[in-house]
Amino acid sequence: MWVPITIFTIITVLISAISVNKFIKLRQLQPTIIFILLVSLFLPLSLIFLLPIDLISSVFKSDSVFKLNNDAILMIWRINYWITFGLTWVILPFLQYWFDSGYFNSRDKLRDSVFKLIKFQLLMILAGLAGLIYLIVHYKSKLTFAFVKSLVITCSHIYSLTLALFLLSHGLITIPMHIWNNCSNYELALSKTYVNLPPLNEKLGETRFELKELCSKIKSIENLQDMIPLEFRDWVIDLVAQIPQEFLDEYLLMETVAVEDINVKNLTSLTKKLHRAKWKYNHGKISLQSQINKAVKLEDMVNSKLLSELSFRLTEHSSFIFRRNPKLAYFYHIYVSPVIGVIVSIALITLSVIVVASEELHGSKISFLSMLSTKFLKDDVKILIISVVMLTYICFASLVSLSKVKIFNIYHIESNQSSDPVRLD
Repeated sequence: MWVPITIFTIITVLISAISVNKFIKLRQLQPTIIFILLVSLFLPLSLIFLLPIDLISSVFKSDSVFKLNNDAILMIWRINYWITFGLTWVILPFLQYWFDSGYFNSRDKLRDSVFKLIKFQLLMILAGLAGLIYLIVHYKSKLTFAFVKSLVITCSHIYSLTLALFLLSHGLITIPMHIWNNCSNYELALSKTYVNLPPLNEKLGETRFELKELCSKIKSIENLQDMIPLEFRDWVIDLVAQIPQEFLDEYLLMETVAVEDINVKNLTSLTKKLHRAKWKYNHGKISLQSQINKAVKLEDMVNSKLLSELSFRLTEHSSFIFRRNPKLAYFYHIYVSPVIGVIVSIALITLSVIVVASEELHGSKISFLSMLSTKFLKDDVKILIISVVMLTYICFASLVSLSKVKIFNIYHIESNQSSDPVRLD
């Protein structure tokens, strides 16, 4: 009975690794950070197979290859819950503060991160105490330990559930719509890409100027040489070494650093600003280049209608078979690919309607998922397939939405490997 769990676990780990690598280059991170990120994504994705197995285990009285005993199911859920709880409230916030810290040595970074984490926890505790005082004043007669316990558990999940619901709702609508709009009308997609290029180029220019100005300010410290206090020399050397190669010979002497300005506060601020400016500049370059590559691809596809053959200028846009046979590439991208796009978008629209309708009609006899579960109540494989398909789409829709929208300007990841570790955590 543990064989399916093992297989599903391995598959989920692989999907988690591929997904994380899509948002940030894993080889740039330390093994410990990679492990934490993989676990952080693995836990929510594991619901794709845990929920169906739990359902099958509770419904099927006879033996099933997917059935687990109640103690095993309870143990798995508890492990999943408490690891998620620890990651959400302690480990991931600590890593955010660690990556965003501007201190030089690990001891100061640790102290700064722990201090900010404690401050965050105290704010949450104060908010909880304020809520408890309100309940005591207005609902004292109804307060019991069981009531307060369930209320605390509920309140601790309101924020995450609201956020997940927003991301899911966005994904259920935008994913099918995006596929439908871009599956065949290449001229329209090319026009939209052209419109997106100038703002991206302008934003890149602004971030480049900011980074150049900051790098010039940092290099001005290096010119002080022996006047730099001994305790800060290693920090200054490390800070100068972090300047990108393309900015080493560029100077903007708009603002310099004097000897009296070299202290922990100012160096911490410069380090933090440099980290953020480098990420913004790197992200801007990758985003602009991605749009340029997309425009080149769409231009090739639009022009192919005049030649009845398709040869991509960028090899990354075509496989070996299509590079050897331009007419086959033309036939596939102009005739086959649009049909596939329409079919996929219709299928996803159907899944979106099913998810929304089932949520609205939850518990009723006309709920589509309830009807399917009742119909296939004796077939564990069909129950597993239906559940996995629906849960996979739900998780996929939420994850894609997180890469498309900014939430409070904090939670946002990039699908081109340029995500900031602070936001990815």
